[in-house]
Amino acid sequence: MVKFSEEQLRSLVELKDTISLHSDINGILKSGLRKTIEIAKMDAGVVYLIDKSGELLLQASYNLPEAFLRSVEKMWLGEGITGRVAMSGKLESVSDLSKDKRVARKIVKRFKIKGFASVPLMGENEILGVMNVVSFRAVKFDETFIEFLKKSGEFLGNAINNVIIYQRVQHQIEKMGKLNDISLEMTMFLNPSAILEKIPEYVKTLFQVKDYAIIFNKNLKLLSRIKSLKEVRSSGFRRVRLGFLRPSLGKFIFEAGKENVVVVNDYFSDRRFPVPPLDEKIFRTARSIMGSRLTFGRNNLGIIVVGSHRISAFDKEDEHIFKLFSACVASSIGNALLFYDLRNSFRRLRAAQKVIVKGEKIAALIRLTTQITHRIKNSLGAMQTSLDLLTKEEGLSQDGSELLGVLRLENRKLNKLVDDFFEFAGPDTKSYENVNIADFLNETINAFLEEVERKDIRILKQYDSRITNIRINPMRFSSLMRRLLENAVESITDGSGLIKVGYRLMRQNNARQESVEFFVMDNGCGMDPAIIPKVTEPFFTTKPGGIGLGLSIVERIAEQHGGTVAIESARDKGTCVRVIIPVR
Repeated sequence: MVKFSEEQLRSLVELKDTISLHSDINGILKSGLRKTIEIAKMDAGVVYLIDKSGELLLQASYNLPEAFLRSVEKMWLGEGITGRVAMSGKLESVSDLSKDKRVARKIVKRFKIKGFASVPLMGENEILGVMNVVSFRAVKFDETFIEFLKKSGEFLGNAINNVIIYQRVQHQIEKMGKLNDISLEMTMFLNPSAILEKIPEYVKTLFQVKDYAIIFNKNLKLLSRIKSLKEVRSSGFRRVRLGFLRPSLGKFIFEAGKENVVVVNDYFSDRRFPVPPLDEKIFRTARSIMGSRLTFGRNNLGIIVVGSHRISAFDKEDEHIFKLFSACVASSIGNALLFYDLRNSFRRLRAAQKVIVKGEKIAALIRLTTQITHRIKNSLGAMQTSLDLLTKEEGLSQDGSELLGVLRLENRKLNKLVDDFFEFAGPDTKSYENVNIADFLNETINAFLEEVERKDIRILKQYDSRITNIRINPMRFSSLMRRLLENAVESITDGSGLIKVGYRLMRQNNARQESVEFFVMDNGCGMDPAIIPKVTEPFFTTKPGGIGLGLSIVERIAEQHGGTVAIESARDKGTCVRVIIPVR
């Protein structure tokens, strides 16, 4: 064991005190390097630290020209004497570097370097870097000199290690604070797509990377339950949409489920994965990958993956934070989905209640009208016969003729009212057949040509050529279209009006079954949007003398065809009624 002299011990204490004056790595390296060179009576030196990718990066220098520093600013582990020391952790020294065949002699000769020692900087359980001290003259490195350099490297390594530990603790505290803020923010979102849209920001904040992906379990059909999911893209992975679990990711998902978090330092060289590793479309730019299952209760929602183009970009601290972050994401998405499903169930319940209430009203109305309308119809028939006979009587005065005319008009109105009752309350006859849509609409429109020409109204037809036939009840659906056209014509009072009539093929709510949308649009007087929800209710009307069954009949006929009615209107701008029925 080497024994230091009193002077050498004082020098070591002085070196340690000099290093302890600094709390940052840069200050430690510069002061420690300079003091070591001064005590060892060397001329110059450099310090390298090992980064996560395995490169030796120049961090500090003393008394060496810029040209030399540029030529040695970066090295790989195992490269040259410095690289070997960084791998082995054993000090190497050369008395005269100009005679050593292992080094680049041109650089050595150009900068007149002779004495050289490469000292490992040891941390707690790892090699942190290398300190090289050089002399412009040949140096004899005796045992005491070598031991002094080892102690210098040990002091520097311990100081750097303490700073790194402190920085890691501070960094982890900072990250935990950010994660806590992110977790609180995610609990405020009730829409799953809103959470997904924030993921890129969260990933960048916590891990300083842009590459990420969330891949959902196909069996849970999450895509159909999350609105606007197709608009969310994974940032950084080339042209990748959020998708389902794929067979090429099977092994990765299995590992993620088994270990909770999987870290791949370099997936190009990782033998756990097939070639191309994982999914080459997703991980085209990433080298380091970190992934975790998204588990909510007993459900495996999918996985979340982040990636970096750097090798060994993620450490144990990142792994711990990622584990907590993944749990937050899974919990937030799961809770949002529960809320989403609960809200939809509540809406369906309310809709069902409305249907039941409406059905009860209609059933009561049907019972009432079937009892009354038969008697009224018989009485109206008798009245009409009597009026026809009275009209043929000779010697009627002018006042009498006018009175009979009024009675006949009112009789016709009552007949129409009874017919509307029958049409609204009557059952579906199930007389469905395939009809040519264009011919069917043209026939309905032709019945209004005389009136629209008289009122100077143009009818614009807009037919979709992608569909020609549809299966409907012609008589009932003709009544539906006539009522919509009647309303449109009546709403235009100042002439020069325009009515658009047509149909188009469509898919409703991403359903597989195709539907046809029939529409009648006018630029008439329109109505207050506030009353639109009421206009299909029986006996609701805003027309003077109106009955309030027109749009109720329209909705009933649409429902008998398995369809729906949508109404848009604005005061003095016009109305658009859309009837959407499935293609049978």
